[in-house]
Amino acid sequence: MKRVIAILALAGIISSACSGGGTAGTAASAAPSAKAAATATAAPKAFKLGALIPLTGPSGATGQDMKDGYELAKEQIN
Repeated sequence: MKRVIAILALAGIISSACSGGGTAGTAASAAPSAKAAATATAAPKAFKLGALIPLTGPSGATGQDMKDGYELAKEQIN
């Protein structure tokens, strides 16, 4: 159950980070340049994910579940 919660939390963080929410730069995005269009069609790059999680002590088991969730998500995304 903890692993499912960790995966869902990670998915929420990733989706909110990748959604590009906000209205800043909407005028600039209305007419993309040729370089921006070429970049948009390029294959996505792998990304690094960092997290502060407890791996030892009383919360070590929970932290290990979180780490496993992050690793699973990283493998599926990359």
